[in-house]
Amino acid sequence: MTRPRIFLDGYNLDLEQGTGVATYARTLSYRLGALGAEVGVLYGARTPTPKDPLMREVRFFDARGDDRRPITGFVKDLRRLLGVPFGATAREVPVTGRVITRSFEARLPHFDRLYNY
Repeated sequence: MTRPRIFLDGYNLDLEQGTGVATYARTLSYRLGALGAEVGVLYGARTPTPKDPLMREVRFFDARGDDRRPITGFVKDLRRLLGVPFGATAREVPVTGRVITRSFEARLPHFDRLYNY
């Protein structure tokens, strides 16, 4: 029997301040994992998604990683929003353990795979 695959929306999990929805989703992710499900989390973090897997991991977990200027960020966000009707591409964030994730650990749910778009 194959494990069920369940993906969670990581929007609230990415917020600095906790919310009831974030607590629920985080707890749900741990319970699903304990029940044997493959848990994926999809984030929409405003960070570039480089092709190099290590750089993708660094940019995802680096709290200061989004150092764009406001106008550049606005243009990129607008391009991303306009492209949504045509589909967005999510890239897997490889978690190798080589990147320090201490600043993110309190908000990190259980996961088998992380994705960002």
